[in-house]
Amino acid sequence: IDGFKGHGAFAFREYCIKFDILVAFLLPHSTHKMQPMDVGVFQWMKNAHQKKLRESLRQGNLSFNRRDFAGAFMTPVIPFLAHGPELVLL
Repeated sequence: IDGFKGHGAFAFREYCIKFDILVAFLLPHSTHKMQPMDVGVFQWMKNAHQKKLRESLRQGNLSFNRRDFAGAFMTPVIPFLAHGPELVLL
């Protein structure tokens, strides 16, 4: 757990004890070292999605639905898929 205050709440701890869940508390701002995919892969996808969302809002689309999300998600992914799995796995 990365330091989010809600994770330390009594109800959360009680739930973990009840279901025999072991919780590891990490130093704040250290998850990028433990989970490099969050920074290396998902960050660029998040940025691409935000860019598409902003474009959609500028065009007057105030209801960004699942189809819009899927289109925004696939737009940055398709060029990588065209090069084959070796590029996707890098």
